[in-house]
Amino acid sequence: MSIEILDDLFDFANLDKSVESSCQLAVQDPKSLYLFMQRYTHFNGYAGSLVARLASSVGLSRNLFNSSSNPVIDEADRGLEIAAKILAATIDEHSDKGAKSVPHRTLAQATLKSIGDYAGLTVDKRNHFSILPDWMHEILDDTVKKYEGIPGNAVALIRAIGFHAASEVLADR
Repeated sequence: MSIEILDDLFDFANLDKSVESSCQLAVQDPKSLYLFMQRYTHFNGYAGSLVARLASSVGLSRNLFNSSSNPVIDEADRGLEIAAKILAATIDEHSDKGAKSVPHRTLAQATLKSIGDYAGLTVDKRNHFSILPDWMHEILDDTVKKYEGIPGNAVALIRAIGFHAASEVLADR
């Protein structure tokens, strides 16, 4: 999958403008910036675990990923080889080499804390912001369902691998 294919499927120019506009609004007020970053870091905090879940679902699907050149069932399984390639995508989420092996989630939380301190937000106000609206829960639930796949279900796994591939392409934009 390439960014060109995704650009053909979605109006990324318009979506980029929406994100840019949201960012410009958020940085005008420290409290708005905190809320913006809180939502982003909350959503992104699932990334590493979801990739690991997808890798696990693929690895558990031993009968689906077999080498066609080997007729012996227990010798033909290649699920863990594919799972390892998927899992490699999450290594930076769990351990950023540039930050002395600190997980991205920890870095995001430190950034969020600094923004909250800068905005002068109390613990109560920060905890109030952590109450997610229904639309955010729907996005999170949908993302989890699409990302993890279902062990042994070829259709669900292919969709999940596609979901993962698309997220990797978009993350590299």
